[in-house]
Amino acid sequence: MRAAKHIDGASPGHMAKHQTEFFAAVQGGKIVLSDAQRRLALRVSSYAGKSPLEFISEVFAGRCAGKIYPPEVMALYRKFGGWER
Repeated sequence: MRAAKHIDGASPGHMAKHQTEFFAAVQGGKIVLSDAQRRLALRVSSYAGKSPLEFISEVFAGRCAGKIYPPEVMALYRKFGGWER
């Protein structure tokens, strides 16, 4: 039996592994927002400027609420592994 595929072609297990590794790297201080990324994140909300995880969360919540973000915000969201629906 073949493994289930996620929408973008990756298995759910692979996606979970990536997200877990990303979370650990952010929590461990290995992945932080650069000054330019923080300025961009602050265009989303003050909370989004705290960390890559908060940025992803804030953009995701905004998108669920119908907000549309500029391409540069979405590019950073994708860079950090934000979920696309």
